[in-house]
Amino acid sequence: MTATDVAWLREMPGSEGRVQLVCFPHAGAGTSAYEGWAAGLAPHVRVSAVRLPGREEWIREPRYRRIEPLLDALLPALESAVRSPFAFFGHSMGALIAYEAARRLHTGPEHLFVSGLGAPQTPDRRVHIARLPDDDFVAAVRRLNGFPPTVAQDPDLMRLFAPTLRDDIGLCENYVHAPGPPLACPISVFGGTQDDVWQGDLRQWQARTSAGFRMRMLSGDHLFVIAQRERVMQAILEDLG
Repeated sequence: MTATDVAWLREMPGSEGRVQLVCFPHAGAGTSAYEGWAAGLAPHVRVSAVRLPGREEWIREPRYRRIEPLLDALLPALESAVRSPFAFFGHSMGALIAYEAARRLHTGPEHLFVSGLGAPQTPDRRVHIARLPDDDFVAAVRRLNGFPPTVAQDPDLMRLFAPTLRDDIGLCENYVHAPGPPLACPISVFGGTQDDVWQGDLRQWQARTSAGFRMRMLSGDHLFVIAQRERVMQAILEDLG
């Protein structure tokens, strides 16, 4: 799939600031996951959100089921459109893509913020669900509170949303971490106190950086980043100085 830099990155309305924060969506989500972040981080940080195929404006584009071809398509756009100083933020699947993008860029981010995901070198403790039959898959996602409330209550939205979520979860389940040197930038980690991601696995992100490390636990389940958005943005401002 070919795309222009403009297509891959969406500058969020009202963005302004010296530092560019590039945000990567979680499984099933699009750039709208970061609506309101520009206002919360202005005037110091401007927000760009990564568009992924198969959702929102790119609903008809084929989705990626593995991270390597996704990065092959995405990285040229990041190299072209992102300028220092910049940082990355990603929640869950977004954290995985942000981390792997940071490893591959010629000039990496000044800070990496990851949320709701154990360090990539830790054992995969998830029950794999991407290949389950439709009804079983939807039931498994419901148990994980993986559907936004507006989607969970609307059968038509559920049918539209579930295939994208299935492919995104499959991308994460197919991921295999390749050993390599730690990042040269600090890493800040967010976890949910009621999430099923082990705190010990969150703490292991410290091994993925040769710079600073900070971990914060916030109240909530796997989608705590939505309910705790204000606290997450405050922490980002603190860590970017």
